[in-house]
Amino acid sequence: IPADVEMTDFSTFGPTDDGRIKPDIVGNGANLHSTYYNNDNDYVTLSGTSMATPNVAGSLALLQELYFKKHNKFMWSSTLKGLVLHCADDAGNAGPDYKFGWGLLNTFSAAKLISSDSNVLLEDSIVDQTIRVFRVFTNGDTAIKMTICWTDPSGPIMTPALDPKDTILVNDLDIRLIKLNDSTVYKPFILTPETPNAPAQTGDNFRDNIEQIYLPVAEKGYYDLVVTHKDSITDSIQHFSLITEGVGQVFVAKDSTFLDDNHRFLQVPDAPEYPLDRRFVWLIEPRNQLPVSIKFREFNTEPDDFVTIYDGPNSNSPVLGQFSGELANPDTLLISSGKSLFIEFTSGTGEGFKGFASMYCTTPPEEKIQIIGKDNPCSSSQEIYFFTERQESNYTWNFSGLMEDSVFENRNSIHLQVPEEQFKLGVTPLNGCGAGDPSNKTINPLNTPPIINQVITGDTIPCTNGQTLFRVQDDSTATYRWKIPEGWSGRSDSSSIFITPEKVPGTIVVIPGNSCGESEGIELPVNPMSLPRIPVIQSERISPCENSITEFNILSEEKVNYVWETENGWQLLGADTLNHVSVKIGVGSAGKMFLTSSNKCGDTITSRNFLLSPSPVEPDLALQPSFIDGLKEIVIRNYSNYAQVSWFRNDSLLTEFQGEYLILQRNGLYKVDVANNEGCWTSTESIDQIHINEESLVYNISTGSDGIIKIENDTNLPASIRVYDLTGRIVFSNEVHPGSNKYHTTRRGLLIIAIEGSNHLKTQLVFAH
Repeated sequence: IPADVEMTDFSTFGPTDDGRIKPDIVGNGANLHSTYYNNDNDYVTLSGTSMATPNVAGSLALLQELYFKKHNKFMWSSTLKGLVLHCADDAGNAGPDYKFGWGLLNTFSAAKLISSDSNVLLEDSIVDQTIRVFRVFTNGDTAIKMTICWTDPSGPIMTPALDPKDTILVNDLDIRLIKLNDSTVYKPFILTPETPNAPAQTGDNFRDNIEQIYLPVAEKGYYDLVVTHKDSITDSIQHFSLITEGVGQVFVAKDSTFLDDNHRFLQVPDAPEYPLDRRFVWLIEPRNQLPVSIKFREFNTEPDDFVTIYDGPNSNSPVLGQFSGELANPDTLLISSGKSLFIEFTSGTGEGFKGFASMYCTTPPEEKIQIIGKDNPCSSSQEIYFFTERQESNYTWNFSGLMEDSVFENRNSIHLQVPEEQFKLGVTPLNGCGAGDPSNKTINPLNTPPIINQVITGDTIPCTNGQTLFRVQDDSTATYRWKIPEGWSGRSDSSSIFITPEKVPGTIVVIPGNSCGESEGIELPVNPMSLPRIPVIQSERISPCENSITEFNILSEEKVNYVWETENGWQLLGADTLNHVSVKIGVGSAGKMFLTSSNKCGDTITSRNFLLSPSPVEPDLALQPSFIDGLKEIVIRNYSNYAQVSWFRNDSLLTEFQGEYLILQRNGLYKVDVANNEGCWTSTESIDQIHINEESLVYNISTGSDGIIKIENDTNLPASIRVYDLTGRIVFSNEVHPGSNKYHTTRRGLLIIAIEGSNHLKTQLVFAH
């Protein structure tokens, strides 16, 4: 909307030949933009969407904003509901119907009604066992529409049913419109469930908490709008909202009125003309019991219709003044000598005139005025400042630092062109008793959009399962528009925002702005972190073996801590905080491993059951003579139970031996590991291992290819060796060191080897290859 077009000034947008404002509508079916032009080529653009719920919600929020700007308060929910249903366009039968409800939302009509100068939105209440009567006036040149709406207390919870017809109203209010000259009664719309396609009729609406009376043609004159209720009112009072159209403001003058306010505005009537052949009286006795001052704001009666003001509580009191026609001196001020003032107005049978408006007071205004408008407007812009006025007061504006030709004053608003320097606005309430306390507002204009010299602060690795606060340094003169990645949630128009991120990385942007415009955005890349994933616990075997040491592992994540646990007597070996752990498996058919994964966002716990493979039975070892003279052998007597065997001497694997027996050619400690068909191994218990320490096995002699002779000296002392052929000639001699010895001979065939050491002698026939 251009800066020089006031949003509430819909009257400047002139009608077309058919009496309607013509929009220029463009859009793609999902998003519509309607632009309304007036004769000066000013425009208002209203945007909408084809999605019903967000469109209605957004439109209603804008209507609340418009109402707040005009009245400095928000509408009741019943007022807002009644307003939009009152202004809806018929989509089917005239009035409400079961197919289209009240019709299509017309936000523009509702905005015009809010912006109307007349008092067409009334928020009131009715007390139990009372009635409310509002007198209105119509010129007879327009239709009359009156809508009442209320927020009904909670009713009973009904049993679910298809198309139920039960009534559940708690407080059933009713409206009737009565034409005064012939007492004709007009009733609201009502629908009949038994004939859902039939047009709405008029009658006693006992089903709905909204009622509407509509007269397409109404005769000129006065009408009474009567609000009543059936039975008793729950909680003794029911608030309601009343929307009127096609009539003058609610008629406030009654035949006899008692007023005890210390300050008050009187008007008779609040319609184009006052009723004829009537007498109205007011007794004014303020609560503070001070003398009363009264002054006319407007006065226009027939010459034969008189307003008489008495200095006292009734018409027998002295006359302070009598007025008729037009006032000779508009500044006339009358003051009572005591605490009472009596006013009498009589109208004849001639033509009805506008009537009069007056203000009375006992002290200067006591109101505290709040001037509403921008504290930091942009220099050279056009701005409006206003306040909520009271009818019983007048007001004067004052200002500093402004050129008078740039200011346009109204009763409760001031239009101005903003200068570059600081200035003040002030307003003082006045009445016939003097001036009240002035109110002031200091305005600090801006010349440029916000200067960017700051960064967004906040956790750049936030958790996806919670809200994270991001902020920039607050500037009281600025507004902030935040942009967050698609799919993330968060909303703010301040310098801080709480955001719930999704897993994907993204960039947060904030765009500072003020009345002079927006600056470039400030960006912050964010890489969110989730709760640790739930890993799969793996093991070396799908079914670990009983009594085995098994390693369990997972695929690890960065910045995640782990803690392993187990049960059933299993024993963790070594560190339990890595991505793997070694475990001494116990006995049984199954067991379970647990893993807690944690990061700054929280913990996840996973577990896995493992079925166990049985351990082999213990090997049954026996020592017996070998088929080789002078040697012994170890035999596995239950060998048939095993699928695989490994022999060890002094814990060293004997790779060349895998059978059921082992011929002992050397001294040492012998054991065997065995595996069953499930692939599980077990080792000989220490008490079942066999230790060999025989004199004959001190030296172990063997041969290899290429004339190699091997000798193992199991003593700690050297010995001597002589090698003979079968004729007794020495082939060679040498020394035998402790441990392993190798010798090479070129002689092939049978050889005699003689070893002589400390207390040990051995002679053996060998074959050299």
